[in-house]
Amino acid sequence: MSWISLIFVAIVSIYVFRLTTKRKTEMSIMTGMIVAMSNAMMSSVVVGTIIAMMIMKMFVPTVVGVLMGMIVGYLTGKPLGFMAIIDGIMAGIMGGMMGAMLGVMTMDDHPLYMVLFVDLVYILMMAFLWGFLSKESANKSNDQDSIHHNMVS
Repeated sequence: MSWISLIFVAIVSIYVFRLTTKRKTEMSIMTGMIVAMSNAMMSSVVVGTIIAMMIMKMFVPTVVGVLMGMIVGYLTGKPLGFMAIIDGIMAGIMGGMMGAMLGVMTMDDHPLYMVLFVDLVYILMMAFLWGFLSKESANKSNDQDSIHHNMVS
């Protein structure tokens, strides 16, 4: 179950990065910051939690979660600018630390339920993020269409 969760998080994080790169011209700086922060924070929380439960220690899960979160934050924020990079990296640091703490604290108290819970929260947040990106993209397209229409008229 844990490996499936880690692979799932990796796939979704890569998808969000690719989607961000593809739609970077349709996003504002604030949108980019939200995307980088959400992707880095949620993925590092899940990874830190699961690794802490797997090895039952604090140091390695913290380092792995933080580094993974920083990388995800950097890669997701890079297409969108320096503010998005900083926001993503900081969220990755915070999420990695929180995930490792959560995993160590709950490894003796229903670990399977905790993995399922963080996976559920991750899925919900990524669904909200995808919906947010779709709405932002549609709004940007509508704004550009109305500008073009006004210039032609």
